[in-house]
Amino acid sequence: MDVPSPLSVSPLQSRTPSPLPSRTPSPAWASIQQQQGIEIARDRIDALIEAMKPLILPSLEAMLESPNPSQSLLQDDNVAVEIVGRLIKPSSGHSHDVVCRWLYDTFQTFDPDLQNVVLRLAHLI
Repeated sequence: MDVPSPLSVSPLQSRTPSPLPSRTPSPAWASIQQQQGIEIARDRIDALIEAMKPLILPSLEAMLESPNPSQSLLQDDNVAVEIVGRLIKPSSGHSHDVVCRWLYDTFQTFDPDLQNVVLRLAHLI
């Protein structure tokens, strides 16, 4: 009887890895994720409205009703100009600066569209 050599191929080496099953989200799950993204964006817009007071930007209010609020925020040049205008003031940047805090918190949402809003503004400062 032939005894296998200890140098022969081990059972672990002889196995070929099986491919992982494709994990495409179901349409219902994708819809839930999209709705959560919209809610996060609306929350960040509400926070920006508060941070920009006493200035009132009508376009921010309109973004709350947008089907894609983060894209609306990203594309609004007037809002970008106002945020940058606040950030370049000498009094900006202290530890209690609400606009700086808004930028930080918005980036930390890990929502790619909201992160793009912050990155768009960061290069203007």
